[in-house]
Amino acid sequence: MVLGPGKNNLAVQSLRDSIDRDMAHDYLASQKKPVYVMTVNFLFASNEPPPLSWHLTNEQIEQISQSWREKDNQEAWTQVRRELGCSTNPTILQENRTH
Repeated sequence: MVLGPGKNNLAVQSLRDSIDRDMAHDYLASQKKPVYVMTVNFLFASNEPPPLSWHLTNEQIEQISQSWREKDNQEAWTQVRRELGCSTNPTILQENRTH
């Protein structure tokens, strides 16, 4: 039972994120001067559930840093940078940063 509520909260948060994203997309696309919106997924690669707070522990910060190094996230990062017309050098994601 202890894991149940956590999983339910995560499912509700994911659903809420999806609804918010879709509403923002629809709103921006319906403007007199439509705004181009592209959805790109960044995956949290960890055995732990993703943090649901901005107050992160050092372990959560490290898990997020490790997630950025995952191939799928590097490809998503490159896609966003390309759309923005920025450098797409992925080595910046592999740098070890001090927290």
